[in-house]
Amino acid sequence: MSCDWTASDAARQARLLFAEPGGPTAIIAGSDEMAMGVISAAAEADLRIPEDLSVIGIDDHYLSEVLKLSTVRQDVLTQGSAAATILLHELLEGSEEVSPHCPQT
Repeated sequence: MSCDWTASDAARQARLLFAEPGGPTAIIAGSDEMAMGVISAAAEADLRIPEDLSVIGIDDHYLSEVLKLSTVRQDVLTQGSAAATILLHELLEGSEEVSPHCPQT
C-alpha cells in the first residue's frame, strides 16, 4: 500500500485492504505512526492484533510500548555516522569499494 506517511492515510489505505476478500494477515508499516493508523483501521474492521493481523512499525516511537506495537528501533546516530564515513571515504579516497567501520552501540 502507498500513503503519505501519516497515521490517518495509513488507516484509510488499510481500510481498503481489509475490505478486499482474503485481506492481509500481516503488515509492516514504514513508520510507527503508520502502524498506529493500521491498528486503528484493524479495530474498526474487528480484526484482532496479533490473532488476526500482525502489525510491525519502524522507529521505536515513544508510544509503541504503551500501544503494544512491535517496532524496529533505528539507531539514527549510528546510521548517520556510517553514512558520513562512507561519504568521507569516497570523497577523500575515491575508492570503488568501501568497508566502513560502524561503531557498536
